[in-house]
Amino acid sequence: MSDDWSAWEPEEPPDGFADRVAERARAEATQRTASGSLPPARPMRRWRAAGFAVALAAASAAALLLRGSSLPSASAGDAEAKNREEIILGPRAIAVLEPGARITWRGDHVTQARGNVFYRIEPGSTFSVETAAGDVTVKGTCFRVKVREETQMNGRDMKAGVLGAALGAAALVGVYEGKVALSQPKGGSVDITAGQSAVADSRGVRANGSLDDGNRAFADGSSGKDEPLLAANASLADSVKVYKTRLELIEEEKKKLEKDLAAAQDKLAAAEGGAQLGGAKKSEFDLGEDDWKQLAKQGQVKARYPCEPKPGDYGPKALDKMGLRPEDGKTITSAFAASQKRRWAVIRPLCAQALGGALDVADKIGEGACIAVVQTIANQKDSAGADEGIRRAAEIRAGLRPMPGPDEQINSVERMMLALTGEAKTIEGELTKSLGPDDAKRVIFGDDEGCWKNNGWGVGPRASGGPQN
Repeated sequence: MSDDWSAWEPEEPPDGFADRVAERARAEATQRTASGSLPPARPMRRWRAAGFAVALAAASAAALLLRGSSLPSASAGDAEAKNREEIILGPRAIAVLEPGARITWRGDHVTQARGNVFYRIEPGSTFSVETAAGDVTVKGTCFRVKVREETQMNGRDMKAGVLGAALGAAALVGVYEGKVALSQPKGGSVDITAGQSAVADSRGVRANGSLDDGNRAFADGSSGKDEPLLAANASLADSVKVYKTRLELIEEEKKKLEKDLAAAQDKLAAAEGGAQLGGAKKSEFDLGEDDWKQLAKQGQVKARYPCEPKPGDYGPKALDKMGLRPEDGKTITSAFAASQKRRWAVIRPLCAQALGGALDVADKIGEGACIAVVQTIANQKDSAGADEGIRRAAEIRAGLRPMPGPDEQINSVERMMLALTGEAKTIEGELTKSLGPDDAKRVIFGDDEGCWKNNGWGVGPRASGGPQN
């Protein structure tokens, strides 16, 4: 029979197994010290069919333990297992390391850096296992700890819509006999008894059901029936990254083109006395009803809304250059903060809905990426409906159809476009009360005033031409 035990996937030992193995290992450690050799290993028993799978795994683990440790008993040390390996951690503890596992220990404290380790602890003073994800505290029990790095998207994360987030470390603890406590400094603590499991990761510490349930949930992969969903979400994660990069590049290019256009208009106005432009030039985002009607004919919308102000955007020097008072800075930044709050109140739930209900993911990726996600998912589900949402938003701004009520059912693209396209005029109305109409317009539509997002979307006119009900 082959001794290549690494071919077996480790399964959970039966009740009382660890006690019997530990007693035998201590007895043979004493014999080994006296004689300098080991007695032959006991042949494996035959197990009845009802318990064959568990018995086979237990017998293989027992054979490893009965061969004797590859390391002597020591009160301190470190080990990294290339093969399945048993280590006696001083007088009270035995650890079985699966390939790739790594631990260091000193007295009754073990640090498990990674991998899958089975522990048997004799009753006595407190024994602890420290991991990067959480700490395990025991007084005498039989349990397993699995530690992995959460640096890549796993099956559970993709189902939840976590877009490639780096989550640090995660640890699963399963208890076969006795009771342990799994804890984090800021993530709470949970007691685990025999037959139960718990997990510690970036989300905190929580019970994870039975041993089998815990192992399934902790697995990096997923069942075959979930593979299409996982592939789709992985593709979506990649798309979001691409869209964010493209948006940043487009934003930079738009700013450059807007400056070039402004310079050209200034030169033309100076050369022709301003007659060609009818006086001061008007921002393409300073849209009235007639402007919106032209956009609606082409199935287009435009939106200008503020970024989060940077230090100095509306400081004393900037305000003085704009001809405004120092106290106007607070008025402007307050109006911008209110704008961000209004927009996010609409976009955040739409983004979470597109990601399967993951509000925490929406918070992580932010407004710019969420706008791309909402439009992308809407186009994948109903391209014609997403296009119609843009056309309807333009027609509402043009006064060609009424504004929908707060409880009226409209698609996600239309709701998002209405939230974005109305912000410039809303802020203008708020600032006019304090700054006056000219200064309010200059703050919002000026070429070099603070940080602004300028976006446009176009899907073309309807085949029928006019608005549809």
